[in-house]
Amino acid sequence: MRIDFDTPLIQDEPELDISFPNVTQRPPRPEFRKHEHDTGQLLAQLQCSQLRGNKDHFSKSFQRLLHEFSPGLQWLVSCWDFVLTTRGLRYLRRPFYERACWRGDYRAFLKQDFERLVHQLFRLMLEEQLGNGNASEGFDKRLDHGLWTRVIKAYQDLENPEDKRERTLTAYSYLRCVPYQFLNPYHQRRVYDLMESLPEEASKPVQLYFLRFHHVQAAGKNMGITDAGFEERLFHSMRRIERKDRLVCALLRQIERY
Repeated sequence: MRIDFDTPLIQDEPELDISFPNVTQRPPRPEFRKHEHDTGQLLAQLQCSQLRGNKDHFSKSFQRLLHEFSPGLQWLVSCWDFVLTTRGLRYLRRPFYERACWRGDYRAFLKQDFERLVHQLFRLMLEEQLGNGNASEGFDKRLDHGLWTRVIKAYQDLENPEDKRERTLTAYSYLRCVPYQFLNPYHQRRVYDLMESLPEEASKPVQLYFLRFHHVQAAGKNMGITDAGFEERLFHSMRRIERKDRLVCALLRQIERY
């Protein structure tokens, strides 16, 4: 089925509504908790509510725990500019229902996503604590020393593609990710028209490597050939494309140079 590249339903990726800060020092770390509640008692209540399946009581105790550790959580969220400066921007894969309306499968990871990440990891550490035999011991220390490390690792790991077969590209490339969508509709049509004109043995290596970002090993396995065999087929396919249309060849090769 031929794709209608001119449909108005497809929206181009807008300019990022984000300013890139230059914050090279982490904000001063405050006292991680308020010391208004006995965290050991709160954790015991949470564990008891969880075992009894009392969701209302669990929710109330959880809100008190959030309030108790709000200084630390707010501080972590305030580190967003520092993280963005020192670790760079990351991208999130759009939900399936959004992909039909955007010319890119990924969107930028923004401050509100970072805030959700902080709270998700706080909740994860709490769940791990409640799984211990004595949930009331050691949580403050684990949170104080471990949450920042987990947040940074989780943010760093966003750099890795969800699909293990894909190569890691530059951040800019993720605005035009799988399946690859050129932001210029003319370029999009020109590339795909030529790809459709090629026989499968010539188009498939290009599709797998340049348009789906597969590693050589994954692409070769997909085609049932060795890594060297795949590289040879890819080379000949690109030479064939270059003879037919040098612009298409350049557009494909520039994907890894963004």
